Amino acid sequence: MRTCSFLILVIVIVLANDIYRLIMGEDWLSKEKSNRVEAAGWLGLALLPYSKLTNIATEIRAGNKLLKGIELSADELKILNDAGYFDKVTKVDKVGKSGNVAKASELKFGNTEKLESHFIKHGGEFGGTYSNAVEYLAGANNVIKNGTKVQYNYKGELRTGYVKFMKNSSLTNPKGVPIKSYAKFEFVGTNNLGEITTYHVESGKTFWKLLNNGKNIPVINPVE
Repeated sequence: MRTCSFLILVIVIVLANDIYRLIMGEDWLSKEKSNRVEAAGWLGLALLPYSKLTNIATEIRAGNKLLKGIELSADELKILNDAGYFDKVTKVDKVGKSGNVAKASELKFGNTEKLESHFIKHGGEFGGTYSNAVEYLAGANNVIKNGTKVQYNYKGELRTGYVKFMKNSSLTNPKGVPIKSYAKFEFVGTNNLGEITTYHVESGKTFWKLLNNGKNIPVINPVE
């Protein structure tokens, strides 16, 4: 029984190392001594179920390094974040495309729990676009990158947000006849620590009042 458990542990560690090698292009045991502490953090991936590790390795080989479409629990997401998986993926992709070794500039939520809770609360607002918190976070950063930068007041604090048009929707009467049209936007809010605080769909009076100091004016005023 002990032998069987040991063999399973060895297989899982080998799979975790395989994932590291696929991302970083080298085996963690062959790294210089000064970098082995960082590489050893990836041993935490051995805590993931064997089937999930196999699935992740398969997806990475297929080019899906952000693991889009893979369902990850809060605990599994925490293991990947603690191992630095997504930081490494973003950094490697950035270096591969531009040759720039600077740290990736994507923003994050304050911690994994906040990310997961916001995904549970708001992820369904995007029409099935996001199947897990990782995709949800990538969507928020897409709005930050391609949306309009704005400022808004939150509990007396001036904050920076990002807005991106989604679509026009309509309210209908009981017979299905449109009676009112309104625009829907993706909205990302941040705090003064540079953390994402929310990513959800906005529309209507509350949205315009948020952007215009309490006034119901359907105007977006971009900032630099």
